[in-house]
Amino acid sequence: MLGLTTTRRLRAVEADYTAQLNQAWTSAELERRRADRTIAAQKRVFRRRLDRALKAVAATRKDAARAQGALRRVTERLVDMQKANRTVGGSR
Repeated sequence: MLGLTTTRRLRAVEADYTAQLNQAWTSAELERRRADRTIAAQKRVFRRRLDRALKAVAATRKDAARAQGALRRVTERLVDMQKANRTVGGSR
């Protein structure tokens, strides 16, 4: 009788520990999934921000290139005007 009672108690303790372990594993798994979702959401946010920043850089580069082209054309015209004025002034 003593052995049977001990075996029942051991089985009961084992079942309790197994239930606690299952509960801990389930909690850990749910927490991991929550963390994975949070990380994925943060990645999406950062990716959108990076995409917007890259588009802004590209637009700024395009604007700078346009401005540089316009300045080059104005400079060339001014140089041409100076050359024209020198040749007209030099022939007097």
